[in-house]
Amino acid sequence: MKEPITISEYQELYVGEPIKGKTFSQKQFDLLENFILANSEKGGDGTRIMGLTIKNGKKVITARQYVGTITLADGTNIEILPKIYNSPDNKESAKQILMNMLRSLTNAPSKNLQSTDLEISRLPLFEVFIRMFIDEVLAIVKKGLKGGYTAVNSNENYLKGKLLFNRHIRENYIHKEKFYIEYDEFNSNQPENRLIKSTFLYLDKRSVSAKNKQLIKRLLAVFDEVPCSENYAADFDKIVKERNNASYETALTWSKIFLTGKTFTTFAGEKYAKALLFDMNYLFECYIAKKISQHLQDKGKNYSLSVQDSRYYLFNNPKRFSLRPDMVITDAAENKAYILDTKWKILSEINNNDGISQSDMYQMYAYFKEYQAHDKNPQSITLIYPKTSAELATTEYYGSNNVKVYIRFVDLMEKKIDNSIEAIIKPILNNN
Repeated sequence: MKEPITISEYQELYVGEPIKGKTFSQKQFDLLENFILANSEKGGDGTRIMGLTIKNGKKVITARQYVGTITLADGTNIEILPKIYNSPDNKESAKQILMNMLRSLTNAPSKNLQSTDLEISRLPLFEVFIRMFIDEVLAIVKKGLKGGYTAVNSNENYLKGKLLFNRHIRENYIHKEKFYIEYDEFNSNQPENRLIKSTFLYLDKRSVSAKNKQLIKRLLAVFDEVPCSENYAADFDKIVKERNNASYETALTWSKIFLTGKTFTTFAGEKYAKALLFDMNYLFECYIAKKISQHLQDKGKNYSLSVQDSRYYLFNNPKRFSLRPDMVITDAAENKAYILDTKWKILSEINNNDGISQSDMYQMYAYFKEYQAHDKNPQSITLIYPKTSAELATTEYYGSNNVKVYIRFVDLMEKKIDNSIEAIIKPILNNN
């Protein structure tokens, strides 16, 4: 298995740079540069993925807030890990945190995972994504593939269903013993299963992990009687969210990512590279929202959580500039609101205002004032950041008209995050 080049968010790449004993070549740099430029045309996301600058007369590519994998046309695989990855020693921890965040996107329960986290965190990131998809499908297979009735047209020796008279006359003018009929047959030829089979066929050609390829072959045998999808977009459009296909939700999310190349943005320039990238701001927001929702379930029925709450606008005449705090916890019994916003930033006292953006604080002030204007009785705003080793002397800010902004941190390590979330929620709900 070819060893990938592993970097973190905001790390720089330039020709000749040694990365874990490897040198980033001119050819690799050119392919990556062309990929970024191809995605920057016509207002694309290229410069959001990575930045292109010149320093000391040399071109420099800088990773931004997207994490995942980029496979260059020459086969070079670049892994971009969350910026909490800062040394080879915590590479597996960074992958583990990323995996946990990805699971939160589609409410994938951890019990569905067949592989140990330690095992898959040691794989290259692209193979980790494949294994997460495999594990979701293994859980589906354990419950049984979704079946349904499919209309079948066939020339048979028996009469069943509906006789297609015109076709019957045309086909059986000589063969009087046959009947051209249409009937419903219960089988696994459903759009969900077709898409999953197509995904496995796609991944089988691209995976370099012996274990992944073995599992793919095993699962393809389960889908042997299911035809491939002939039109991905049409099959995705046919899927209706129902109780009997809820277990497919996460697997189909992965299928769409692999088959259409779409994560949270669309990437072009495949002749230079293929990318599977995720916006860390969005991942962090979804992950924290899911964790807070889980903790609120134990706090009583009075509390409800609204994610990306969009009830209010900065201006009401005309209604423009929607205010969208990441989360609003509402206490229905006492008509209180608690506003929470996630920020995927590393704070440090060596930076101006500890690294807290002035525009972020203006935004929080606007949230507080607008909710106050609508009699929601806002109690406080909590800004949630990922925890690092840095400590801040100032973590609470008080302004006029009872505006309160708290700075809080979440330890993203799996055995510590629940305690971090509880430490944030408990004092908020205890009347601050």
